[in-house]
Amino acid sequence: MSNRTDKILRILYKSDLDIHLLARKLKVSEVTVRRDLIDLENRHLIQRGHGMASITSQGKFFIEFECRRLANLPEKQRIAQAALEIIKPGHSIIIDTGTTALQFAGLLAERDPENVRVITSSLLALEVFKYTKNMEILVIGGIFRPERLIVSGGMAEKNLQEYHVDYAVISVDGISAKGGLMTVNMEAARFGRQMIASADKTIVLADHSKIGKNAFVKFAGPEEISMIITGKEADKNQIKELMETQLKIKQV
Repeated sequence: MSNRTDKILRILYKSDLDIHLLARKLKVSEVTVRRDLIDLENRHLIQRGHGMASITSQGKFFIEFECRRLANLPEKQRIAQAALEIIKPGHSIIIDTGTTALQFAGLLAERDPENVRVITSSLLALEVFKYTKNMEILVIGGIFRPERLIVSGGMAEKNLQEYHVDYAVISVDGISAKGGLMTVNMEAARFGRQMIASADKTIVLADHSKIGKNAFVKFAGPEEISMIITGKEADKNQIKELMETQLKIKQV
C-alpha cells in the first residue's frame, strides 16, 4: 500500500468524506483520488457511492491490526526470535492469529526449516508462508471472517481436533496469575482452548503490555501452558506472581 492510499484509509477510518474534500486534504487532484479509491475498493477496504467514500469493516480491521502490529514492535520481534529458537526440523506447530504470533510466523517463513508442519487459521499467516518451499502448511477449514482475515467457528474447532502437534504458539489479550490466559472474544477463546488441547506444549508470546492484564474471557490457566516468552519491560511483580504458579517464563 502506498503512503497516499494509507493516508486515505486512515482519514476514512475517522469519518466518511466526499472525493472533493479528500483531494483537498491530500493536496492532489480528484482524478488521482478516484484512482486510489478504486484500488482500495477492489481490495474491499473502502466502498464508494454518490461521490462519497467510506471505510469497510475489513478496512477498519486493517487499520486496527496495523496499530496493534506496530505497538511494542521491537519487543515483539525479540519475543518471536526467542520462540523461533525452540523450533527444530521435524516439529509440528499450530500458530494463532495474534500480532506477536504473526511476527513469529514471519521469522519461521524466512528460515523455512525442512519437514516442519504448520497449522493456522490466519490468512495473514498464510500470506507470510506463501513462498516457503520446505514446510507443509495446513489451513484450518471453517467460517471465513473477512473483517478479521481468519477462519473460525465450530467447524474450525472440530477440524483442529483431528490434529496433534508438538507446539501451540499463541498470543493473548491478557495473562495473569489469577486470571490465566484471557482474550476479548468468545470464539477466539474456544479456539484457543482447542489449540492447547491439540498440542504437547503451549508457548505463549506476550509483550509486556499483556502481563498482568485481564480481558473478557479466560480460556486457560497458567498450569495448562509450558512457557511464556515476554519482554524485559514486563512488570516485575506480575512476573513474580506468574512464576509462583510454577510457570516457566523467559524474558528477552
